Amino acid sequence: MSRLCPGCGAPATRDESKYCASCGDLLPPVRQRWWKRPRNLAIAAGVVAVLAVASLLRAVMAPSPEEPVEELVAAMQDRDLERVLALIEHDVHEDRKAFWGMDPRSAQGLFAEGALDEGYDLPDLSVGDAAEARSGIVRAEADVPPPEDRWVPVSAEGSWSGGAFTRRETDGWVREWGLRPGEGEALALGQFRLPHTPEGPITIAGMDYEVSDNPVMRTFAPFSRETAPVGVYTVTYDHPHFETGTETLEVAPGETVILGLEVGDVREEMVDEGHQKVEEYLDECEEDEDLRPIGCPFGHDPGHFFPPQGGADWEILTRPEIGITTGDVEPGSHVPSIAVETTEPGTAEVTFNLRDQPEQTHSVDFEVGGTIGTNDAGETVFRS
Repeated sequence: MSRLCPGCGAPATRDESKYCASCGDLLPPVRQRWWKRPRNLAIAAGVVAVLAVASLLRAVMAPSPEEPVEELVAAMQDRDLERVLALIEHDVHEDRKAFWGMDPRSAQGLFAEGALDEGYDLPDLSVGDAAEARSGIVRAEADVPPPEDRWVPVSAEGSWSGGAFTRRETDGWVREWGLRPGEGEALALGQFRLPHTPEGPITIAGMDYEVSDNPVMRTFAPFSRETAPVGVYTVTYDHPHFETGTETLEVAPGETVILGLEVGDVREEMVDEGHQKVEEYLDECEEDEDLRPIGCPFGHDPGHFFPPQGGADWEILTRPEIGITTGDVEPGSHVPSIAVETTEPGTAEVTFNLRDQPEQTHSVDFEVGGTIGTNDAGETVFRS
């Protein structure tokens, strides 16, 4: 809009004119447009700069969906159990499962300080790129996870592959990513299960478990589980009848691993006691007066069932040579057995009378087979 002379009202002839061309009065100053004013220009420039910096900071500060999983994996690799438990929100005292019938050296089990210092290893873990959950694995939480969920794959070198879902916050200037509820436990933890009630102490990594004095708890031992961090464990079993057995087991994410409770050779004192029990068994059979002693390794068949007059007189001429070794696991029980096998047959002789027939003598070769175990009273017995 043109400037008007305050004296005569004539318009200024030029923008740069200071005086009126008609009357000579001083013209009003030229008003600059707001965006051309230096102060306003500086403010506008500052606002633009702040918005640019804020956008850049948000881009830099915005976490990735992989970060929660990478943080958890780093704690697992460092064996920082305290950090792992905090990240997965797992309370050892309330959430941890424990063996029944077995008393650990620490109430925290495999999460106790120093429990993984020996007999434990974790393969190198790698975290992959996040993918939309719709195209990844779907857990039971929903048939179709919301779009903000991401599946982050994790793999162990030369072993298992798995992963975890992460979820983004729905509000906030910088919306953080975090592990979806339950996902941390599914990635970081697994379980051990007992195949039967142990007869002696077991050691898993650096944690010792003693057999409980509570007979009821021991009965339910095979139905119990022990929570374990993911990794490879050395397990030893100190059975009272066998030399200590050792096995290596790997716990993968969310997996339940059944302990083998492997045993070694039969202990020397058990072998000696087994030989003694077999000898007592043969002595009892030798005293039997039946031609076919029930439960004995020898017998004679005369071709009929007429009993001998005065009974049969058995005599073991040569005793069999036997071997006592670790046998096969008893079917359906997973319990190791002590096998008795004959390496060299023995010979027995029987003398008897049948009615009015003359006395007759027959000899038979025989073998001994069975197992050595204990009865309910804890006594060693031979079972043929």
